[in-house]
Amino acid sequence: MVPDEFINKTYDKLFRYLLNEKNLVAIGLYRLPGANDNSYPYCYTNPDMKKTNVTSRDRVFVLGKEIPKDLQLVININSGIQAN
Repeated sequence: MVPDEFINKTYDKLFRYLLNEKNLVAIGLYRLPGANDNSYPYCYTNPDMKKTNVTSRDRVFVLGKEIPKDLQLVININSGIQAN
């Protein structure tokens, strides 16, 4: 999940927050339909740090030892992706 305070901010701000505050390395975005005039979801690896704006339709891929509960998603095959 992308924390609400980073919606409409650059990927750079999200990346630095996750690295410095959560000890996570962001490696890309999963863009749901409608994130950026797209009809289909897609993975955006290594987004341009300054030119990519994060939307409410984005999910962030991260690497880390422990992923905080507030950033996790639960995937249910019957009802789709849900916040934990």
